[in-house]
Amino acid sequence: MFFHFNELKFRTFYYIFGIFINFFVTYAHAPQIIKLITVPFFDFTKKKDFDFIFTTILEVFNTYISLSIYNSFFFSLPILYYFSYSFLKSGLYKFEKHILFKLLIFEKICIFVSLIITYLIIYPNVLSFLLTLDMITEKNFIVLKMETKLFEYIEFTSKCFIFYYFFIFQLPLFMSIYIYNKKIKPNNLYKKRRSIILIFSIFSCIFSTPDIQSLLIILFLFLFLFEFIVFITILRFKYKKLFLKKRVA
Repeated sequence: MFFHFNELKFRTFYYIFGIFINFFVTYAHAPQIIKLITVPFFDFTKKKDFDFIFTTILEVFNTYISLSIYNSFFFSLPILYYFSYSFLKSGLYKFEKHILFKLLIFEKICIFVSLIITYLIIYPNVLSFLLTLDMITEKNFIVLKMETKLFEYIEFTSKCFIFYYFFIFQLPLFMSIYIYNKKIKPNNLYKKRRSIILIFSIFSCIFSTPDIQSLLIILFLFLFLFEFIVFITILRFKYKKLFLKKRVA
């Protein structure tokens, strides 16, 4: 008991140390990261003379701190997952270690994929919808000039990345755990496909901006992740049946 408590204490210390390392590295490279994050914004507004502003003396400093906090939290997740796996594996059976290790690799892949898809597909569409509101009001006799504060933009962007990772790209993990625990066969998944598509459509309406393009993108992601899990389930089910036949023979 005392040994496990010490191990938990040391792993927690190393995790907090990793967060601090991520924080200081992000802070040291904050201008470069901000330049990368603002690429979708300037791609959309390149035809107009838009720029970021700050209204208080400490706002740029607060922006760097806020960006470092969000990044240190997000990019420390793989460390958290690894330490959790390392702490739990000593009390698990061999097959449980194997499953937990697969989930660890799967979560690391989800983090990378969520960053790429959110940055290249989802977030530009969110910006496209929100920034066109300025153009709409211009045509309706209300003239609005956008002067975006850097701090608010970084806050909004960071929350978007974290939100979409936790609410969309965790779907394969939860579905895999549910299918494994319930021992659901592929045929049962196909029978419930209409209900699942309806549920995904409702979630897409909740998690997307109120335009059809963003809704279809989120819905397509949900359906793609669902079909991917179904495909993996079919392969696993057929491999298991083939293995059992060879074992009986």
